[in-house]
Amino acid sequence: MALLKRTSAWTRADPVGAYLVLVGIGYMAIGFSWALFPSHSRQAGIAWAPFITQSIVAVLWTLGGSMSLFTGLIAKAHRKWGFVGLQGVALFLTLVFIVSTVLGMIPFGPPGRAESIITAVSYATFWASAWTVAQIPVTPPRGE
Repeated sequence: MALLKRTSAWTRADPVGAYLVLVGIGYMAIGFSWALFPSHSRQAGIAWAPFITQSIVAVLWTLGGSMSLFTGLIAKAHRKWGFVGLQGVALFLTLVFIVSTVLGMIPFGPPGRAESIITAVSYATFWASAWTVAQIPVTPPRGE
């Protein structure tokens, strides 16, 4: 219970930092899931791009999450880089899965997967969330 109260107080005192930490952990979890649980459907979504593998996607999610986590916890003066990590990874992968969706709709076309639209929408939502929170103006703490 004490941990919950301290976390709640920290979130109220620094909601943007709490967002960066929470979403950073989430991105890292997604990255670990891409690394630890490869799947045929994930592979089908990126098969059209020979320069992208499931391992690269895992690294991207983990790197973006790490940047967010680090700036949320430690580097408050550099939080824009945490948002760059969150937005950059989500937007890039949204575009990758949109291309997969379009290619998947072409009969007898290059590799793609029409069902990738589900992933594209999910990742676009992550991007929109990070973009929205990044628009919150930075206000210095009282007394500074």
